[in-house]
Amino acid sequence: MRSCSVLRLAAAAVLVARGAAVRSQLAGKRFRFNLDFGREKNTWMPPTWASSGLRVEVPVLLELRPDGTTFPVAEGAFLDMGMQPGQWTVDGSFPNERFRASAVLANGYERGDNALPPETELFMAIPVFNDQFSSREGTLTVLQRRWVFREERRIVGVFSVAPWESEDGLLPTARTYNDLRNVE
Repeated sequence: MRSCSVLRLAAAAVLVARGAAVRSQLAGKRFRFNLDFGREKNTWMPPTWASSGLRVEVPVLLELRPDGTTFPVAEGAFLDMGMQPGQWTVDGSFPNERFRASAVLANGYERGDNALPPETELFMAIPVFNDQFSSREGTLTVLQRRWVFREERRIVGVFSVAPWESEDGLLPTARTYNDLRNVE
């Protein structure tokens, strides 16, 4: 009985150490996050939000600092969301490790019926293995209140991540496009 709990503690220590190793591989690096805001299946956003199929795609260059902060280095031109620093971490255990980050959109944005208000906190989650992000898209969510007391996460889009290899810091411009796949 006692050896079983010792083994569990040892396994937990290995998983914590592995999570720290993954964090150390990402820390200090810059990545291009391609944020794609728009209606997604199973979202609890109001039915009128992004119901036209309009999507907003914004490239953002983020530096993942060793102290666990995300520092926005640059945003794509023509949509100034005013992204402010947030937090990042890697949680879960192999092979289910997830990169999680947050940032505040100080200015928000508005493009037709696809809009997020100023001071919206944006949450990002995507699978990660060592310093490689998943090739599948991660989810963008916001925390909103329903009724008076219930807070819930609502899906507002997807994103992808790629290593940043350019030294000039120039990103493509933000763009809007229509995609009716997730519109009912």
